[in-house]
Amino acid sequence: MPHKSDSIIPDVIVIGGGFSSAILTHTLSKQGYTVIVLEASERLGGRLSTIELNGRAIDAGCSFVHGYSDSHPLHALSSELGVEIEYAGATKPAIISNKEALDDATAATLQTALTKAIEAAKDSKTHTAHNSLKKVLLESLESTIDGKETLALATAYINSLDAPLGMPVEEVTDLTRFGWEKPLDGKDALVKGGYAVLFDAIWQSALDTGKVTVLKEQKCVSISTKDKVKTIVSTTRGQLESKVIVCTVPLSTLSTIEFHPPLPAEKQSAIADTRVGLLEKLICTYKKNWWGDRNSFTILPTRSTHHSAKEVLESHVLNVQAFENHPTLLIYLPPGAVRLLAMYSKQEVENAGAEVLAESLGGADVDKKSATPLKTHLTTWKKDSNSNGATTTYCTPQQLRALQTAVADDRLGFGGEHTEIDNHGSVNGAVLSGLREAKRVAGYLERRAAN
Repeated sequence: MPHKSDSIIPDVIVIGGGFSSAILTHTLSKQGYTVIVLEASERLGGRLSTIELNGRAIDAGCSFVHGYSDSHPLHALSSELGVEIEYAGATKPAIISNKEALDDATAATLQTALTKAIEAAKDSKTHTAHNSLKKVLLESLESTIDGKETLALATAYINSLDAPLGMPVEEVTDLTRFGWEKPLDGKDALVKGGYAVLFDAIWQSALDTGKVTVLKEQKCVSISTKDKVKTIVSTTRGQLESKVIVCTVPLSTLSTIEFHPPLPAEKQSAIADTRVGLLEKLICTYKKNWWGDRNSFTILPTRSTHHSAKEVLESHVLNVQAFENHPTLLIYLPPGAVRLLAMYSKQEVENAGAEVLAESLGGADVDKKSATPLKTHLTTWKKDSNSNGATTTYCTPQQLRALQTAVADDRLGFGGEHTEIDNHGSVNGAVLSGLREAKRVAGYLERRAAN
Protein backbone atom coordinates (compact mmCIF):
# COMPACT_ATOMS: atom_id res chain seq x y z
CA MET A 1 0.00 0.00 0.00
CA PRO A 2 1.12 3.60 -0.53
CA HIS A 3 2.85 5.18 2.44
CA LYS A 4 0.54 7.23 4.67
CA SER A 5 2.55 10.41 3.98
CA ASP A 6 1.82 10.17 0.24
CA SER A 7 -1.46 12.01 0.72
CA ILE A 8 0.36 14.90 2.39
CA ILE A 9 3.57 15.57 0.50
CA PRO A 10 3.52 16.94 -3.06
CA ASP A 11 4.19 14.59 -5.95
CA VAL A 12 7.14 16.39 -7.52
CA ILE A 13 9.66 19.12 -6.81
CA VAL A 14 11.21 20.56 -9.97
CA ILE A 15 14.43 22.44 -9.42
CA GLY A 16 14.97 25.20 -11.97
CA GLY A 17 12.53 27.35 -13.90
CA GLY A 18 13.77 27.15 -17.49
CA PHE A 19 12.22 25.62 -20.59
CA SER A 20 12.68 22.02 -19.51
CA SER A 21 10.98 22.80 -16.21
CA ALA A 22 8.11 24.55 -18.01
CA ILE A 23 7.41 21.55 -20.25
CA LEU A 24 7.79 19.07 -17.39
CA THR A 25 5.57 21.06 -15.02
CA HIS A 26 2.93 21.71 -17.66
CA THR A 27 2.73 18.04 -18.66
CA LEU A 28 2.55 16.67 -15.10
CA SER A 29 0.07 19.28 -13.84
CA LYS A 30 -2.26 18.54 -16.76
CA GLN A 31 -2.21 14.91 -15.62
CA GLY A 32 -3.28 15.95 -12.12
CA TYR A 33 0.05 15.74 -10.29
CA THR A 34 1.05 18.39 -7.74
CA VAL A 35 4.28 20.21 -8.57
CA ILE A 36 6.46 22.64 -6.64
CA VAL A 37 8.94 24.59 -8.78
CA LEU A 38 12.04 26.07 -7.14
CA GLU A 39 13.78 28.87 -9.04
CA ALA A 40 17.02 30.38 -7.74
CA SER A 41 16.55 33.80 -9.34
CA GLU A 42 13.74 36.35 -9.23
CA ARG A 43 12.38 35.29 -12.62
CA LEU A 44 11.46 32.18 -14.58
CA GLY A 45 13.13 31.58 -17.92
CA GLY A 46 16.65 30.35 -17.37
CA ARG A 47 18.68 31.06 -20.51
CA LEU A 48 15.56 32.35 -22.26
CA SER A 49 15.37 36.13 -22.35
CA THR A 50 13.07 38.14 -24.59
CA ILE A 51 13.93 41.80 -24.19
CA GLU A 52 12.43 44.98 -25.61
CA LEU A 53 14.68 47.31 -27.58
CA ASN A 54 13.14 50.43 -29.02
CA GLY A 55 9.68 48.91 -28.82
CA ARG A 56 10.68 45.61 -30.45
CA ALA A 57 10.71 42.16 -28.85
CA ILE A 58 14.09 40.49 -29.35
CA ASP A 59 15.33 37.13 -28.08
CA ALA A 60 18.64 37.69 -26.29
CA GLY A 61 18.82 34.07 -25.15
CA CYS A 62 17.52 31.16 -27.19
CA SER A 63 16.02 32.44 -30.44
CA PHE A 64 15.36 29.85 -33.14
CA VAL A 65 13.19 26.75 -32.98
CA HIS A 66 15.53 24.43 -34.86
CA GLY A 67 14.24 21.48 -36.86
CA TYR A 68 10.66 22.74 -36.79
CA SER A 69 7.91 20.80 -38.58
CA ASP A 70 4.37 19.57 -38.01
CA SER A 71 5.81 16.73 -35.93
CA HIS A 72 7.93 18.98 -33.70
CA PRO A 73 6.83 18.70 -30.05
CA LEU A 74 6.22 22.45 -29.87
CA HIS A 75 3.90 22.44 -32.89
CA ALA A 76 0.88 20.93 -31.16
CA LEU A 77 1.56 22.70 -27.88
CA SER A 78 1.87 26.15 -29.44
CA SER A 79 -1.33 25.58 -31.43
CA GLU A 80 -3.15 24.53 -28.25
CA LEU A 81 -1.97 27.68 -26.48
CA GLY A 82 -2.70 30.00 -29.39
CA VAL A 83 0.93 30.96 -29.97
CA GLU A 84 2.24 31.35 -33.52
CA ILE A 85 5.52 29.80 -34.65
CA GLU A 86 6.63 30.99 -38.09
CA TYR A 87 9.26 29.58 -40.40
CA ALA A 88 12.28 31.85 -40.72
CA GLY A 89 12.80 33.54 -44.05
CA ALA A 90 15.42 32.50 -46.58
CA THR A 91 19.00 33.29 -45.64
CA LYS A 92 20.77 35.84 -47.81
CA PRO A 93 24.38 35.53 -46.66
CA ALA A 94 27.44 37.65 -47.28
CA ILE A 95 31.07 37.18 -46.29
CA ILE A 96 32.92 40.39 -45.41
CA SER A 97 36.68 40.61 -45.89
CA ASN A 98 38.61 43.84 -45.32
CA LYS A 99 35.31 45.68 -44.91
CA GLU A 100 34.03 44.66 -48.33
CA ALA A 101 31.63 41.88 -49.30
CA LEU A 102 33.20 39.07 -51.30
CA ASP A 103 31.64 38.46 -54.66
CA ASP A 104 28.90 35.83 -54.61
CA ALA A 105 30.99 33.26 -56.49
CA THR A 106 33.89 33.42 -54.03
CA ALA A 107 31.54 33.39 -51.04
CA ALA A 108 29.75 30.33 -52.45
CA THR A 109 33.13 28.62 -52.94
CA LEU A 110 34.04 29.17 -49.29
CA GLN A 111 30.65 28.02 -48.02
CA THR A 112 30.65 24.87 -50.13
CA ALA A 113 34.25 24.04 -49.25
CA LEU A 114 33.67 24.44 -45.51
CA THR A 115 30.51 22.32 -45.65
CA LYS A 116 32.48 19.60 -47.41
CA ALA A 117 35.30 19.92 -44.88
CA ILE A 118 32.87 19.53 -41.98
CA GLU A 119 31.51 16.33 -43.51
CA ALA A 120 35.08 15.10 -43.92
CA ALA A 121 35.72 15.82 -40.24
CA LYS A 122 32.66 13.82 -39.23
CA ASP A 123 33.78 10.88 -41.37
CA SER A 124 37.37 11.01 -40.12
CA LYS A 125 36.52 9.99 -36.57
CA THR A 126 37.42 6.42 -37.41
CA HIS A 127 40.90 7.43 -38.61
CA THR A 128 43.33 7.47 -35.72
CA ALA A 129 45.75 9.70 -37.67
CA HIS A 130 43.26 12.59 -37.50
CA ASN A 131 42.23 13.84 -34.09
CA SER A 132 42.21 17.61 -34.55
CA LEU A 133 39.21 19.35 -36.08
CA LYS A 134 41.27 22.27 -37.39
CA LYS A 135 43.75 19.90 -39.01
CA VAL A 136 41.08 17.87 -40.79
CA LEU A 137 39.24 20.97 -41.96
CA LEU A 138 42.44 22.50 -43.33
CA GLU A 139 43.39 19.32 -45.17
CA SER A 140 39.99 19.20 -46.81
CA LEU A 141 40.11 22.87 -47.81
CA GLU A 142 43.59 22.49 -49.26
CA SER A 143 42.37 19.63 -51.46
CA THR A 144 39.29 21.56 -52.58
CA ILE A 145 40.32 25.17 -53.11
CA ASP A 146 42.61 26.57 -55.79
CA GLY A 147 44.56 29.77 -55.27
CA LYS A 148 46.45 31.06 -52.23
CA GLU A 149 44.20 34.06 -51.65
CA THR A 150 41.01 32.00 -51.69
CA LEU A 151 42.60 29.38 -49.44
CA ALA A 152 43.64 32.10 -46.98
CA LEU A 153 40.05 33.35 -46.88
CA ALA A 154 38.76 29.80 -46.39
CA THR A 155 41.24 29.21 -43.57
CA ALA A 156 39.98 32.31 -41.75
CA TYR A 157 36.38 31.29 -42.47
CA ILE A 158 36.89 28.08 -40.45
CA ASN A 159 36.52 30.10 -37.26
CA SER A 160 32.96 30.99 -38.16
CA LEU A 161 32.35 27.67 -36.38
CA ASP A 162 33.59 29.06 -33.04
CA ALA A 163 30.29 30.70 -32.06
CA PRO A 164 28.00 27.73 -32.82
CA LEU A 165 30.49 25.37 -31.16
CA GLY A 166 30.77 27.60 -28.10
CA MET A 167 34.52 27.05 -28.17
CA PRO A 168 37.41 27.83 -30.55
CA VAL A 169 37.85 25.27 -33.33
CA GLU A 170 41.49 24.96 -32.28
CA GLU A 171 40.40 23.46 -28.94
CA VAL A 172 38.47 20.60 -30.57
CA THR A 173 41.14 17.92 -30.44
CA ASP A 174 38.97 14.81 -30.11
CA LEU A 175 36.78 14.19 -33.16
CA THR A 176 34.76 11.51 -31.39
CA ARG A 177 33.07 14.47 -29.71
CA PHE A 178 32.21 16.28 -32.94
CA GLY A 179 29.27 15.99 -35.31
CA TRP A 180 27.77 12.70 -34.12
CA GLU A 181 24.32 14.11 -33.22
CA LYS A 182 21.14 13.42 -35.20
CA PRO A 183 18.94 16.41 -34.33
CA LEU A 184 15.28 16.93 -35.20
CA ASP A 185 14.65 17.19 -38.91
CA GLY A 186 12.92 20.35 -40.10
CA LYS A 187 13.49 24.04 -40.73
CA ASP A 188 14.42 26.95 -38.51
CA ALA A 189 11.43 28.83 -37.12
CA LEU A 190 10.73 31.74 -34.78
CA VAL A 191 8.11 32.32 -32.10
CA LYS A 192 6.05 35.34 -33.11
CA GLY A 193 6.63 38.02 -30.52
CA GLY A 194 9.62 36.22 -29.03
CA TYR A 195 10.17 33.01 -27.09
CA ALA A 196 8.75 34.56 -23.92
CA VAL A 197 5.28 34.59 -25.49
CA LEU A 198 5.30 30.79 -25.74
CA PHE A 199 7.13 30.29 -22.46
CA ASP A 200 4.71 32.47 -20.49
CA ALA A 201 1.72 30.74 -22.09
CA ILE A 202 3.06 27.32 -21.05
CA TRP A 203 3.51 28.47 -17.44
CA GLN A 204 0.12 30.14 -17.30
CA SER A 205 -1.55 27.00 -18.59
CA ALA A 206 0.22 24.98 -15.90
CA LEU A 207 -0.68 27.45 -13.15
CA ASP A 208 -4.31 27.42 -14.25
CA THR A 209 -4.56 23.75 -13.23
CA GLY A 210 -4.22 24.76 -9.57
CA LYS A 211 -1.62 22.01 -9.16
CA VAL A 212 1.51 24.17 -9.42
CA THR A 213 3.33 26.29 -6.85
CA VAL A 214 6.29 28.41 -8.00
CA LEU A 215 8.80 29.58 -5.38
CA LYS A 216 11.36 32.09 -6.64
CA GLU A 217 14.69 33.06 -5.09
CA GLN A 218 14.98 29.54 -3.68
CA LYS A 219 18.49 28.40 -4.54
CA CYS A 220 18.95 24.65 -4.11
CA VAL A 221 21.74 23.80 -1.69
CA SER A 222 21.36 20.04 -1.28
CA ILE A 223 19.18 17.07 -2.24
CA SER A 224 18.69 14.01 -0.06
CA THR A 225 17.20 10.70 -1.16
CA LYS A 226 18.34 8.77 1.93
CA ASP A 227 14.76 8.42 3.16
CA LYS A 228 13.08 5.66 1.12
CA VAL A 229 9.68 7.34 1.28
CA LYS A 230 10.33 11.02 0.70
CA THR A 231 12.96 13.13 -1.00
CA ILE A 232 14.21 16.31 0.65
CA VAL A 233 15.43 19.54 -0.95
CA SER A 234 17.30 22.08 1.16
CA THR A 235 17.32 25.63 -0.20
CA THR A 236 18.66 28.96 1.01
CA ARG A 237 15.24 29.46 2.66
CA GLY A 238 14.44 26.09 4.19
CA GLN A 239 13.50 22.48 3.38
CA LEU A 240 10.80 20.93 1.23
CA GLU A 241 9.70 17.33 0.78
CA SER A 242 8.19 15.41 -2.12
CA LYS A 243 7.87 11.94 -3.61
CA VAL A 244 10.10 12.75 -6.58
CA ILE A 245 12.65 15.41 -7.47
CA VAL A 246 13.67 16.43 -10.98
CA CYS A 247 16.71 18.68 -11.25
CA THR A 248 16.65 20.84 -14.39
CA VAL A 249 19.31 23.42 -13.50
CA PRO A 250 22.01 24.08 -16.12
CA LEU A 251 24.93 21.68 -16.17
CA SER A 252 27.41 24.27 -14.93
CA THR A 253 25.41 24.77 -11.72
CA LEU A 254 24.84 21.09 -10.97
CA SER A 255 28.24 20.85 -9.32
CA THR A 256 27.17 23.44 -6.72
CA ILE A 257 24.47 21.12 -5.31
CA GLU A 258 25.29 18.57 -2.61
CA PHE A 259 23.70 15.15 -3.09
CA HIS A 260 23.08 12.74 -0.23
CA PRO A 261 24.03 10.03 -0.86
CA PRO A 262 26.62 11.12 -3.45
CA LEU A 263 25.71 10.63 -7.11
CA PRO A 264 27.12 7.57 -8.91
CA ALA A 265 30.73 7.99 -10.03
CA GLU A 266 29.80 7.92 -13.72
CA LYS A 267 27.37 10.81 -13.29
CA GLN A 268 29.84 12.80 -11.20
CA SER A 269 32.45 12.31 -13.91
CA ALA A 270 30.03 13.44 -16.63
CA ILE A 271 29.14 16.59 -14.66
CA ALA A 272 32.82 17.43 -14.21
CA ASP A 273 34.01 16.59 -17.74
CA THR A 274 31.18 17.72 -20.04
CA ARG A 275 32.01 21.12 -21.42
CA VAL A 276 29.74 24.15 -21.29
CA GLY A 277 30.14 26.49 -24.23
CA LEU A 278 30.76 30.22 -24.14
CA LEU A 279 28.63 32.54 -26.25
CA GLU A 280 27.27 36.05 -25.78
CA LYS A 281 25.11 38.24 -28.00
CA LEU A 282 25.52 41.92 -28.82
CA ILE A 283 22.31 43.41 -30.21
CA CYS A 284 22.03 46.78 -31.94
CA THR A 285 18.72 48.22 -33.10
CA TYR A 286 18.48 51.16 -35.49
CA LYS A 287 15.98 53.66 -36.83
CA LYS A 288 16.16 52.03 -40.28
CA ASN A 289 18.00 49.36 -42.25
CA TRP A 290 21.28 50.76 -43.63
CA TRP A 291 23.02 47.48 -44.61
CA GLY A 292 20.89 46.39 -47.55
CA ASP A 293 19.00 43.20 -48.36
CA ARG A 294 21.45 40.70 -46.88
CA ASN A 295 20.36 39.17 -43.57
CA SER A 296 23.34 37.07 -42.56
CA PHE A 297 26.96 38.18 -42.45
CA THR A 298 30.29 36.58 -41.64
CA ILE A 299 32.90 39.24 -40.90
CA LEU A 300 36.45 37.91 -41.28
CA PRO A 301 39.29 39.23 -39.07
CA THR A 302 41.24 42.30 -40.13
CA ARG A 303 43.87 42.32 -37.39
CA SER A 304 45.52 40.14 -34.73
CA THR A 305 46.09 42.66 -31.95
CA HIS A 306 43.90 43.05 -28.86
CA HIS A 307 44.66 46.52 -27.49
CA SER A 308 41.04 47.65 -27.32
CA ALA A 309 37.53 46.20 -27.34
CA LYS A 310 37.26 47.11 -31.01
CA GLU A 311 40.52 45.34 -31.84
CA VAL A 312 39.32 42.24 -30.01
CA LEU A 313 36.23 42.14 -32.22
CA GLU A 314 38.26 42.83 -35.36
CA SER A 315 40.59 39.92 -34.56
CA HIS A 316 37.80 37.32 -34.51
CA VAL A 317 35.31 35.96 -37.01
CA LEU A 318 31.94 37.54 -36.24
CA ASN A 319 28.67 35.92 -37.27
CA VAL A 320 25.98 38.56 -37.63
CA GLN A 321 22.24 38.11 -38.06
CA ALA A 322 19.79 40.75 -39.30
CA PHE A 323 16.29 40.44 -37.87
CA GLU A 324 13.21 40.11 -39.99
CA ASN A 325 10.71 42.97 -40.01
CA HIS A 326 12.77 45.38 -37.93
CA PRO A 327 16.18 47.07 -38.32
CA THR A 328 18.25 45.14 -35.79
CA LEU A 329 21.63 43.43 -36.03
CA LEU A 330 22.89 40.73 -33.66
CA ILE A 331 26.53 39.75 -33.29
CA TYR A 332 27.17 36.25 -31.96
CA LEU A 333 30.28 36.90 -29.88
CA PRO A 334 32.58 33.87 -30.18
CA PRO A 335 34.25 32.40 -27.08
CA GLY A 336 37.71 33.77 -27.83
CA ALA A 337 36.32 37.29 -28.03
CA VAL A 338 34.16 36.83 -24.93
CA ARG A 339 37.19 35.87 -22.87
CA LEU A 340 39.19 38.91 -23.99
CA LEU A 341 36.26 41.33 -23.69
CA ALA A 342 35.77 40.45 -20.02
CA MET A 343 38.22 43.24 -19.09
CA TYR A 344 36.15 45.93 -20.81
CA SER A 345 32.98 47.64 -19.64
CA LYS A 346 29.60 46.89 -21.13
CA GLN A 347 29.51 50.33 -22.74
CA GLU A 348 32.96 49.88 -24.29
CA VAL A 349 31.96 46.56 -25.85
CA GLU A 350 28.64 47.90 -27.14
CA ASN A 351 30.32 50.96 -28.67
CA ALA A 352 33.03 48.82 -30.25
CA GLY A 353 30.47 46.44 -31.72
CA ALA A 354 28.49 49.29 -33.24
CA GLU A 355 31.67 50.70 -34.83
CA VAL A 356 32.69 47.35 -36.29
CA LEU A 357 29.24 46.80 -37.77
CA ALA A 358 29.17 50.27 -39.33
CA GLU A 359 32.63 49.95 -40.87
CA SER A 360 32.28 46.32 -41.99
CA LEU A 361 28.75 46.38 -43.39
CA GLY A 362 28.48 50.00 -44.47
CA GLY A 363 31.96 50.73 -45.76
CA ALA A 364 33.51 54.17 -46.11
CA ASP A 365 30.31 55.72 -47.51
CA VAL A 366 28.03 54.65 -44.69
CA ASP A 367 25.78 57.34 -43.23
CA LYS A 368 27.11 57.52 -39.67
CA LYS A 369 23.83 58.76 -38.27
CA SER A 370 21.89 55.83 -39.74
CA ALA A 371 24.57 53.38 -38.58
CA THR A 372 24.47 54.64 -35.00
CA PRO A 373 22.21 52.33 -32.97
CA LEU A 374 19.27 53.71 -31.04
CA LYS A 375 19.64 50.99 -28.41
CA THR A 376 22.15 48.24 -27.66
CA HIS A 377 22.12 45.17 -25.43
CA LEU A 378 25.00 42.89 -24.40
CA THR A 379 24.21 39.55 -22.78
CA THR A 380 26.23 38.35 -19.78
CA TRP A 381 25.35 34.66 -19.48
CA LYS A 382 28.85 33.77 -18.30
CA LYS A 383 28.61 36.19 -15.37
CA ASP A 384 25.15 34.96 -14.40
CA SER A 385 25.68 32.59 -11.45
CA ASN A 386 22.54 30.67 -12.41
CA SER A 387 23.78 29.84 -15.91
CA ASN A 388 27.60 30.20 -15.88
CA GLY A 389 27.82 30.09 -19.66
CA ALA A 390 25.86 28.90 -22.64
CA THR A 391 24.93 25.27 -23.37
CA THR A 392 26.70 21.92 -23.54
CA THR A 393 29.24 21.31 -26.27
CA TYR A 394 32.15 19.01 -27.15
CA CYS A 395 30.70 15.96 -25.43
CA THR A 396 30.04 12.28 -26.03
CA PRO A 397 26.76 10.33 -26.10
CA GLN A 398 28.00 8.38 -23.09
CA GLN A 399 28.40 11.54 -21.03
CA LEU A 400 24.93 12.80 -21.92
CA ARG A 401 23.39 9.41 -21.17
CA ALA A 402 25.04 9.47 -17.74
CA LEU A 403 23.69 12.99 -17.17
CA GLN A 404 20.23 11.82 -18.20
CA THR A 405 19.94 8.72 -16.03
CA ALA A 406 17.68 8.89 -12.96
CA VAL A 407 19.01 7.62 -9.63
CA ALA A 408 17.68 6.61 -6.21
CA ASP A 409 15.21 4.09 -7.63
CA ASP A 410 13.77 6.70 -10.03
CA ARG A 411 13.08 9.23 -7.25
CA LEU A 412 15.71 11.69 -8.47
CA GLY A 413 15.70 12.62 -12.15
CA PHE A 414 17.51 15.10 -14.33
CA GLY A 415 16.26 17.30 -17.15
CA GLY A 416 17.61 20.13 -19.30
CA GLU A 417 19.28 20.40 -22.68
CA HIS A 418 22.40 18.71 -21.30
CA THR A 419 20.42 15.49 -20.73
CA GLU A 420 19.22 15.02 -24.32
CA ILE A 421 21.63 13.07 -26.47
CA ASP A 422 20.89 14.16 -30.05
CA ASN A 423 19.47 17.59 -29.28
CA HIS A 424 21.68 18.92 -26.51
CA GLY A 425 22.63 22.58 -26.63
CA SER A 426 19.23 23.80 -27.82
CA VAL A 427 15.65 24.47 -26.78
CA ASN A 428 14.77 21.19 -28.49
CA GLY A 429 16.90 19.38 -25.92
CA ALA A 430 15.14 21.18 -23.08
CA VAL A 431 11.69 20.43 -24.51
CA LEU A 432 12.40 16.77 -25.20
CA SER A 433 13.96 16.26 -21.78
CA GLY A 434 10.89 17.80 -20.13
CA LEU A 435 8.60 15.41 -21.99
CA ARG A 436 10.88 12.47 -21.24
CA GLU A 437 11.03 13.23 -17.54
CA ALA A 438 7.26 13.82 -17.32
CA LYS A 439 6.66 10.35 -18.76
CA ARG A 440 9.22 8.77 -16.43
CA VAL A 441 7.91 10.54 -13.32
CA ALA A 442 4.29 9.69 -14.11
CA GLY A 443 5.25 6.04 -14.54
CA TYR A 444 7.06 6.03 -11.20
CA LEU A 445 4.15 7.68 -9.38
CA GLU A 446 1.70 5.20 -10.91
CA ARG A 447 3.82 2.28 -9.74
CA ARG A 448 4.20 3.83 -6.30
CA ALA A 449 0.45 4.32 -5.93
CA ALA A 450 -0.19 0.73 -6.99
CA ASN A 451 2.26 -0.84 -4.51
